[in-house]
Amino acid sequence: MLIIQRAEAVEGLYKEFYRNVYIYTLLLLLILFISFYTNRKAKESFLERKKFNTVIQFMESAVYTVKEFKINFVNPKLLKLLGYSEEDLIGKRDHEVFVEPVEDRCAICEAIYKGEEFTGDKVLKKKDGSYLIANVKVSHVRDELGKVVETVVCFWDITLRKKLEDALYWDSITDPLTRLFNRRFIATVLENLKEKASETKQTFSVIIIDIDNFKRINDVYGHDVGDEVLSVLAETLKGQLRDQDIVGRWGGEEFIVVLPETDLKNAVLVAEKLRKAVEDLEIGIHRLKITISLGVSEYKLEEEISNLIKRADSALYLAKRSGKNCVKFET
Repeated sequence: MLIIQRAEAVEGLYKEFYRNVYIYTLLLLLILFISFYTNRKAKESFLERKKFNTVIQFMESAVYTVKEFKINFVNPKLLKLLGYSEEDLIGKRDHEVFVEPVEDRCAICEAIYKGEEFTGDKVLKKKDGSYLIANVKVSHVRDELGKVVETVVCFWDITLRKKLEDALYWDSITDPLTRLFNRRFIATVLENLKEKASETKQTFSVIIIDIDNFKRINDVYGHDVGDEVLSVLAETLKGQLRDQDIVGRWGGEEFIVVLPETDLKNAVLVAEKLRKAVEDLEIGIHRLKITISLGVSEYKLEEEISNLIKRADSALYLAKRSGKNCVKFET
């Protein structure tokens, strides 16, 4: 009986042993499978990253990638465009080196933090201290759960395009001879001031200016001298006005001055100041003396801009009839 009991005990131990071996074998196989799968995924990820980097190396756009807010890869195009080396950039935050924050905010960092896309124009600083304007696009690489694991930032230099756009816009709103604002732009300014006046009840005034006897200058001295007179007068008017005042060429030998937040009384004082400044001029090799006549009017709430201009024109006409070289106003 004792022998049987011992045999059963030994058999139980063997069963327990083999059961444990079976469990441990399964665990080992599972660990080996996970290790194999992980290594394969890591290898695949490494190969994919290598392919990705190879593609980026030959892209025409400048590219850098960001992980945990720090640059971890840059392509040759970026280095050539901005003049930095890899050592200057790797491990740094972009705004620490070349991205100019706006009001202490970096739009690219915000897009990375929020996991959002971003497209916009940014000012970038080159290593030599100069700047360029770039169109920037921020995209994200996400894992299976949608978590951002890396960010790709591409940009293109659009400095020349911006300069051309600015030049074209400037040409569209200015007079080519005097470089003052043209009639169309002044009309837009006046409409904007009218809208503002409706909200704030703050008035404004205009001065229309005409060069006295300008036709005689062209007839006697030629149009080149006439153009010189127009240019010198334009500079003189600008030099006598506040930064917020706007002066434009209204047409021919007529000019217009827009005085924001200025009532009639003060506008008349400004007009007289302009008249005296022009009276003191001696222009060109002929040391020409010129005079101007000026008509002033103040905006009345809710009136049309055409009425404001009409009253200034009437005042100018009165100045002409009163012997020229004087200031008149109409209420």
